[in-house]
Amino acid sequence: MSQPGWSMQDLRSGLAERRTFWTGLAIFLLILTLYWPAAGFEFTYWDDARYVYKNPMVMNGVTSEGVKQAFTSFNQDYWIPFAWLSYMIDVEIFGPNPMGFHITNILLHCVNALLIFLLFQRLTSRIWLSAVTALFFAIHPMRVESVAWVVGRKGLLASFFLLLALLAYVTYVRTRKIRWYVTLSLLYIFSLMTKPLAVTMPLLLLVLDFWPLKRFTLGAENLNGGKQFPWLTVFEKIPLLFIGGGFSFLTLTTQSSAIKAWEGYFSPINNFGRGALSCFVYLRDLVWPAGLGVKFYDVLASPPAPWLMFSVILALLGISTLITLIGHDRFPALMAGWFWYLLALLPASGIIPVGVQWTADRFTYVPHILLIAGFVWTADSFLGSPFLRRAAQILIIPMVVILGSLTLYNLSFWKDGITLAARSAAIAPDNVDARLLYADAVRIVDPAGSIEVYTDIIGAFPSVPKVHHNFAHALWSADRKEDALGQLHKTLDLDPAYPGARILLADSLFKAGRLREAIDHYTSHLKFEPTSASAAYTHNQLGLALRSLGYDETSAREFRQALSLDPENSLYHFNLAVSLSGLGERTEAIRYYGEA
Repeated sequence: MSQPGWSMQDLRSGLAERRTFWTGLAIFLLILTLYWPAAGFEFTYWDDARYVYKNPMVMNGVTSEGVKQAFTSFNQDYWIPFAWLSYMIDVEIFGPNPMGFHITNILLHCVNALLIFLLFQRLTSRIWLSAVTALFFAIHPMRVESVAWVVGRKGLLASFFLLLALLAYVTYVRTRKIRWYVTLSLLYIFSLMTKPLAVTMPLLLLVLDFWPLKRFTLGAENLNGGKQFPWLTVFEKIPLLFIGGGFSFLTLTTQSSAIKAWEGYFSPINNFGRGALSCFVYLRDLVWPAGLGVKFYDVLASPPAPWLMFSVILALLGISTLITLIGHDRFPALMAGWFWYLLALLPASGIIPVGVQWTADRFTYVPHILLIAGFVWTADSFLGSPFLRRAAQILIIPMVVILGSLTLYNLSFWKDGITLAARSAAIAPDNVDARLLYADAVRIVDPAGSIEVYTDIIGAFPSVPKVHHNFAHALWSADRKEDALGQLHKTLDLDPAYPGARILLADSLFKAGRLREAIDHYTSHLKFEPTSASAAYTHNQLGLALRSLGYDETSAREFRQALSLDPENSLYHFNLAVSLSGLGERTEAIRYYGEA
């Protein structure tokens, strides 16, 4: 009698695969529906211009020169070639309008949620808990910033490669085949080439080794039934640590100027304290997501007392110790989720400050993955009776509705630049950067209307140079040039070395025909910033002002200085040729005309 071609195990496997498929499809479609309104959003005024719609490398689409620039330059002080390529492909497919960029972000988030579901399903074979984890992660309103903001693409795409790397790691652990380790390494590199947020991935893999892979028990069975020894688990991460270390060095090098700019604001204890405090801030927002939006650190406020920051650090260490003691045996998922959370937050913790944001919802995209899973699996461990399990399943429905509603509410603030900036100012009325974000957004569309907004900010922050500097731009755009000059003078009174203020004042005076005053400020600017990126421009402008007063010889010297700093600039060659002609040096003038 012949044996049938299938068994009960095959049947169960087939049913499980069908359940996985339909559950994954349901998650994908639900998240797609929730975030689809963002497809109709505009660009914001918060970094979208310099990254996308005013970046020629991106807006020209996929070109050989653009691809070369993406891989060989540090555009925006980062080496993120895959992020640039994704933007170029959007332009190639959808054109320069914002809809294409938003659609790609939405789809990436949906795919990431699906990958999270598949990851935990493969790790634990618990399909429903995996689905709940993926769903809660994806629909939480803290994901809005990553999805609705075009520049959030970097984190979404980097997370996509990271999740694929984690799936490759699970396969490597199961099969022990070197090709999967190579795949894991390549995907890790791809993630770091998109955004260096997953630089701690080797440590995150060790967390997964603890739970749910359980590879740290001496001689315990691994996923493929073989024996696993802890020292091998650590040893196999060494190549990945070298990769992460290399990218860390690259990032710190390219961000050195930004790091240096903030060195004077924060002490080391303050940096570590802010990093520890951010962990508690994100936990609060995870549990109670109120007041979400673009957040800024108040650099004008006095730094917290060292004892307070030290207390925050001790509190974090105490909680971590407690979780370790109670979680190691009883709640391993909670312990794994907690340490994944801390390690994944480390690159964006603010310990090394590089900007005015020390907390941002987008920083939690990777950290929340296993933290939410830890909460879900720990909660499940308390549901011993069928009644409690049924009650928990019913409770999931209103939780999804509440989180989805909050996400839609927060999503609405990202529909355009002014709405987002107004939200930022509303949730942080005492923060000058948040207030200025709104004023600058209004200035772009209504310079005259922004004057009242700037006036209110100056009333609250009269001694902040940046406020007067930005107000000058608004006044100049509203054709109130004398008032604009007054604000620029006020900026320089508060900070004689304020970046760009003196050159802007000099240019404004030049346009107004006040040449001698313009010359004084061009000269002063060169004293403050003799080798800055604007030095060549300043020498050229100074030369033009001097020539307008009849000083051809002096102007020629300035044009030569401009050319020594920027020898390929044809305008500087032309201006020098004109001055040389005025001096009667026709032979040399003809040579420079030819190079113009």
